[in-house]
Amino acid sequence: MSIPFRKAAAAFTVQYRPLVARITARHYARLRTYLEAEALRQGLDLLRQKEGDEHALDYALSARVDTLAVAALAKLFDYDADVIAVLDEAQFTRAQIRTRRLPMSGDIVLEIGGQGAVDGAGMSALESAEQGGAR
Repeated sequence: MSIPFRKAAAAFTVQYRPLVARITARHYARLRTYLEAEALRQGLDLLRQKEGDEHALDYALSARVDTLAVAALAKLFDYDADVIAVLDEAQFTRAQIRTRRLPMSGDIVLEIGGQGAVDGAGMSALESAEQGGAR
C-alpha cells in the first residue's frame, strides 16, 4: 500500500513561481531614499550598491529588510500585492531583496536576493563566519 503512494508522491512535485515584482523608477527612488534614511537611523548597513559609478542609472541594489516594517515598505510601493509578497518572503527567510533592470524590456524588478541577512559590518552571515574562522 505504501509503495504506490511513494511513487505517486515522488511524481508529484510542487513548482513555485519565483517571487518577482515589477516596479517603477519612482518606486525604486522611494525605496532607495527610505533605505538610506533607515540605515542612518538604525546605524546598520542595510543597502548595498553595485560597484561602479554611483550616478549611473542601472537600478541595481541589494538590501536587507529584516529590521524594517513591512507596512512601511509596502506604502512606498502603493501596497502592490506582488511587492508585498516579495518583501514578506524576504523578511520571513531573512534574505535580501534585490532590484535590477531587465536588459531587453528595461523593466525594473524587485526580487529575493542572496540568502542570509547582512550584519552591521555589511557582511552576510556566511561572510562573517568565514572572517571569524580566518582569524
